[in-house]
Amino acid sequence: MITLNIKQLLEHLRAQNYDAQFQELTHQVYIVFTIDHREFPLFIKTDGEVLQLMIFMPCRVEQPVVPDLARVLHLINKELDLPGFGMDENQGLVFYRGFIPSSNGKIESDLLDQILHSMIKLAPTFFPLIAYAVSGTATFNKLVVRAKETLTKLRT
Repeated sequence: MITLNIKQLLEHLRAQNYDAQFQELTHQVYIVFTIDHREFPLFIKTDGEVLQLMIFMPCRVEQPVVPDLARVLHLINKELDLPGFGMDENQGLVFYRGFIPSSNGKIESDLLDQILHSMIKLAPTFFPLIAYAVSGTATFNKLVVRAKETLTKLRT
């Protein structure tokens, strides 16, 4: 079990060989994953009762593509066993978010490791589709076809 505080989280993540750092300004732990030559920053925060993990996609969202991107993210989330893709329209960000509720201020370390591993896999798996949607060059129907192809590959 890990007590939900920054010190314990850092110790656990570093013991798992993650280059976890503490960001003083936001009181969050962060790790930057480089996958396929792209950086996927992951931020972890807690209030002692819930652990929130957010990994950000390496792209910026412009207003004209928001409706189609929102529909694609909804489609992906509907099909995933562990949904969590979202976007912040105002900041132009796309992310994948996970939550782990605690039991008496503690979480199972294995659960954290599994959720983290899933996030590290899902973010780059769906990034090409998200980047395609963000580019604004695809119709929604083309995005749906690509989403289904990505989901099929993920399941095999």
